[in-house]
This record gives sequence, C-alpha cells and structure tokens, in this order.
Amino acid sequence: MRRGAKALLILGVSIPAALFDDGRLFLFVPVLINAALLVAFGRTLVNGPSMVETFARLRGRNLSTEEVVYCRIVTGVWCLFLALNGAVTLWLALYASLAWWTLYTGVLSYVLIATLPRDLPSSKKRMNRPPVSPALSPPPPHHRAIRSVIRRPSSLSATPSS
Repeated sequence: MRRGAKALLILGVSIPAALFDDGRLFLFVPVLINAALLVAFGRTLVNGPSMVETFARLRGRNLSTEEVVYCRIVTGVWCLFLALNGAVTLWLALYASLAWWTLYTGVLSYVLIATLPRDLPSSKKRMNRPPVSPALSPPPPHHRAIRSVIRRPSSLSATPSS
C-alpha cells in the first residue's frame, strides 16, 4: 500500500470512530484493506498486465503465453479470495462477537492467505501434465540439488582398506 493510501485508511476509520465515540468502527479496517487489495488486483485484470504477471516479471523472467494466461488466472483467484475474505470480515464486523472477529482476522484469514499460493502451483502442475505413477516420475528438482550437495566427491569417499 502506498503511504498516502495508508494515511487515508487510518484517517477514514479514526475520524468517524472519534466523532461517533465508537471503537467498533476499527473492526472494519480488514474490510477496507481487502477492498483496496481487490481494487488493486482487479484493476490489473482490466488494464493489464495482471498483478501476478508483474510480480513474475520483477524476477527478471520472460514469460511464455501460457504463463501469462496462468498469471491472469492466479490474479483472478486472488480477486475471488479477496472478495470472499472481505465479505466474511464484513459479516463478522457487523454480526459476530469480538472473539470470532479476532479469531478469523487474526489467525484463520492468515492461514487461508498462506495456503492459497502453496496450492496454486501444484494445481498448475496437475493441470498441465498427464497423471504419472509416483514410482515412475523423476524426483523433484530440489531433491536432485540436495543429493548433489550430500554426495561425496570420489576422492573423499571412504574405501575399505585391507
């Protein structure tokens, strides 16, 4: 979030809370944050390039057409998540107890946020390749890297001496 947007968010909640002497208005901060992120992500779907594509290109990669389409899909998934998360936090702010609001906005929403990017790459892999028996598939790249670090050079390998 830009500095001006943060200040506007803080003032947008603090001033009405002070005027109406009602601290419950601070319960709407997560709703406003989700709305701001939804607008930021959604705007990139309309104007392009998508937010996820922008993040991918920041890593210095040239993306194929397939990857650009996938980035748009992932951005759309994030928009859906932000809309649903905002709706849940709005409902909790209006109708639920402070304990439920705190549990969701302080723990559960972060678990959901952490789970979403973890599941997206695996769903892409499942979509783009035919099913293969795990016994026949090659080990993941990180396994090969670990093996190359663990493997001893031949000059250091222990050979039994007689």
